[in-house]
Amino acid sequence: MKEFTRDFEQTDVDSPWKYSGGDWFSVLKRTWLAAHHDNVSVIAAGVAFFSLLAVFPLISAALSTFSYFANPGDVDGIIDTVASLLPGEAFSILEGQVTSVLSAPPSNASFGIFISLGIAFFSAGAGIRAMMRAMNVAYEEIEDRNPLVFLLYATLMTLGSLIFVWISLLVIIGVPAALTYAHLEGSAQIATRILPWVLLVTVFCFACGVMYRFGPSRRPARKRWLFPGIAFALVSWMSISFGFSKFVQQFGNYNETFGGLASVVILLVWLWLTATVVILGAQINSELERQTIADTTRGPARPLGKRGAAMADFVAKFTAQKVLMTEVSAPSGPEPMAEGQIIPDEVPGPTADPKIT
Repeated sequence: MKEFTRDFEQTDVDSPWKYSGGDWFSVLKRTWLAAHHDNVSVIAAGVAFFSLLAVFPLISAALSTFSYFANPGDVDGIIDTVASLLPGEAFSILEGQVTSVLSAPPSNASFGIFISLGIAFFSAGAGIRAMMRAMNVAYEEIEDRNPLVFLLYATLMTLGSLIFVWISLLVIIGVPAALTYAHLEGSAQIATRILPWVLLVTVFCFACGVMYRFGPSRRPARKRWLFPGIAFALVSWMSISFGFSKFVQQFGNYNETFGGLASVVILLVWLWLTATVVILGAQINSELERQTIADTTRGPARPLGKRGAAMADFVAKFTAQKVLMTEVSAPSGPEPMAEGQIIPDEVPGPTADPKIT
């Protein structure tokens, strides 16, 4: 338990949206301190490294599926959307990878699907497992799940990320094509511009929600206790992505410093920023749960200390420590004498000297 979390007043609200301004200030203050205490930036760097290893296999595995009926022109909407978020150097890597995969012959594509899937599950799984451990740090939990259960969650999340990419590609490519076939070219152009953004926001929010829900080793929190962190992560991620992209374009000298590795370094920094805001979103949710004595976990209400979540049970632990400290510091009577203990003679006080005449 962090020392800086002891001095604050708890409330009994059942929703984070019912907190007062003072409660939110206390939550944000503790989140800032917790981020430094937990070394969030260092943890995010590890997640970013594993995510970098997973980016290209995920792209290859997803796009190889579409190489039979798609061409590079069909994914212009996706490329334009990603280009607006990523710095130019980092985007050039992804753009080249997308084009090469979609341009591959069908025979090579079929072989690439299996190779990319295997690599994607290995590397993406490592990134997701790193993020799950980061969730435990944010929620102050100890990983006590069965190793098989932990791996099962990580595998399902990895598979889910692939499925989401495939569904997104189907919607982005299929909906405009269907509108064009129905002679609704104007609607197709609008859909091509809007759908990538809608799917990008939806997938990001859903991915954060799944990670906050299944990542930490604890009883899951109710949905309303996940939304603030998701909203923070989304707004911060969009803002940082645009800001970092503009910074690299205007002031960045990565090419002069890193040479041919500049694109990789920029992509890694962007992934690090992304991981940081996702972890900070979990930190905010964690401190929001700590602020109330109400049960924030799913299912029927449980008493303090029985909720299976460190943040939901924090007040019980805090109260127990306060009671213990009170008992230790409380004044007590004379200690009972042990059997056979010898009572020392009383030390006489000073006596007056006899008067000298």
